[in-house]
Amino acid sequence: MIEGLKVTLTATELKALCLKRALHHHSRAKTYAQQAETLETAGVAMNELTQHTSMNNDPKKALLDRGSEHEMLASELSFIADHLDPAETYVLSRSDLYRLGIAKKEY
Repeated sequence: MIEGLKVTLTATELKALCLKRALHHHSRAKTYAQQAETLETAGVAMNELTQHTSMNNDPKKALLDRGSEHEMLASELSFIADHLDPAETYVLSRSDLYRLGIAKKEY
């Protein structure tokens, strides 16, 4: 008997989901890098920007840090996708589904 909601996927299905989510994270990282570049080239006054965002003292660094977080997540998911056992099935929990971008964060 399985307690709670669990989803069983083949390795092929899970690999596809991991790679799809990795692409999402790569895209987000690219967006943050572009925003940081735009911020630098536009010469936006730091005080003006920090009044309108949740970014602390260095908005460019905050954008680059967010991009780095997304790159790390993309690398992790790509690694997982590359190391799945094709003969296995995988039982995923809600937190796994969240990580794959399927479920929303716990309430």
